[in-house]
Amino acid sequence: FGSLLCMPEAAAPGAGAPTDYALRIPVFGENLDAVQEELGRFIFQLVDLPDVELEVQVGRVLDPDTNSRVQWPIQTTTALDPGADMHTFDPQVNEAAYNILYQFLNARYQEAQQATAQSGRISYQKTVSQCNIIMAGKEGQPVRVMVDPQDPSKELEVSQRYTVETMDVLCPQLEWDLRLAATRKVTAMKPERGSVCGARLKETRAYCFDVWRVALSSVRHYTHVQPTGHIVNPNSPARITHEVNMALDVALFSEEKKKKTLSQPNHFTALVAHMYKYMKGFVTQGSKVKNAHITQLTAQQVRQKQRQLQAEEEAQQMQLTSHYMNKQLRDMKEQISRQKMPEGTRKRQREQEPDPSTPTGPA
Repeated sequence: FGSLLCMPEAAAPGAGAPTDYALRIPVFGENLDAVQEELGRFIFQLVDLPDVELEVQVGRVLDPDTNSRVQWPIQTTTALDPGADMHTFDPQVNEAAYNILYQFLNARYQEAQQATAQSGRISYQKTVSQCNIIMAGKEGQPVRVMVDPQDPSKELEVSQRYTVETMDVLCPQLEWDLRLAATRKVTAMKPERGSVCGARLKETRAYCFDVWRVALSSVRHYTHVQPTGHIVNPNSPARITHEVNMALDVALFSEEKKKKTLSQPNHFTALVAHMYKYMKGFVTQGSKVKNAHITQLTAQQVRQKQRQLQAEEEAQQMQLTSHYMNKQLRDMKEQISRQKMPEGTRKRQREQEPDPSTPTGPA
């Protein structure tokens, strides 16, 4: 995660916007592959839409009929057709992959901090947010009410989020896939007759490297929320999920697109290549957990697991203690039994016992 090591693209001869976006210009001595080319076209078409937000998510491409990961006949990373109904996307990872990526980003962040050239170009921020969901909004879209987690009656933002377009990238050789999503967040009015149907309490760790902002989020999902926005019994069982995404700097991509359209030196293609390589690197790191499967543990299940482990440790300790006490008891009984024996019987037993100082075995 060093600085943006890319040279500006050479200006194309002539004036006017290139019809094919000229995405096959060499970057780092190599051409863009087919996946990067499709991602570049996707961004080029959508980056200038009003209020658009672009982000890359880590998760799994699913077959809607089986709800299992899509099985591809070839082990090649493939960009799927945008808007296709043949698949869905689950934007979450399991806890093991989340922890690996957390350690990986922490290590990269510490390395970058030690480099004087990175001063002011990296940052880390940990935040906690609460989003209450109200299912009564315009066009049936849920209304998201951001509130202060310390005082849920204090509303910070009311909005609705719409999906403009998505492009999924299937990575059959790895445990996780990618989604490039274009969304719009618009300010909304809180519905008067809407009821809060759920809340998301999100703890986010955000790392900024140059123009890339990578966020790791642990989300607790609650279904019982008061009309005031307060979660009913925050210590109650909650579904826990983990999310990994990278937000793109839309203004930067838009500026580079403008230069590219005018056939001026620009970084558009290089930005696309960097974006893809960074996120593919995260997927590779998260795939170090073999046979990783999505696990959604509730808080109650976590406590049950902890109690089970504690009970197993206590049982093992009791077993060891019991074994030790039984041995001591046998030794005491044997000693008492010998003391009650007549002197002649004890003498004969001592004579029959082997002498510890006498060597045994072959000479």
